[in-house]
Amino acid sequence: MKALSIQVQPHRAPGLDIEGVRALMVRVASTPLVERSHFEDGHDAVRYFNFTFGTRDLKALWDALRQQVYGDPTFGESVSRSSIATCEGSQGWDDYMLLHHFDPGIPCDELDSTQDGRERN
Repeated sequence: MKALSIQVQPHRAPGLDIEGVRALMVRVASTPLVERSHFEDGHDAVRYFNFTFGTRDLKALWDALRQQVYGDPTFGESVSRSSIATCEGSQGWDDYMLLHHFDPGIPCDELDSTQDGRERN
């Protein structure tokens, strides 16, 4: 099982309804794609919310999150402006992949079914 994590930093999207975003994340977490999930909020220099999902199919989960969260007509734009998304690579977090960054100038990795998009047993 691999982990995919989304960190939302609300200060990057003033007015962001974090409870609405949390509801979207919970809806994804309740699908068969997700075997475990953990949600936490914290505060370092700024407040943040981490949404972490455990799955055996990273690509399918990332596709679902892009469609259901980043593509949501109410919250998607705000989530895009305020979040980063990462997932474990073939060596866990030692070679993590950056899937989304709030700064569109930062290059992101692509998941496909020939790399770590699907964990094989």
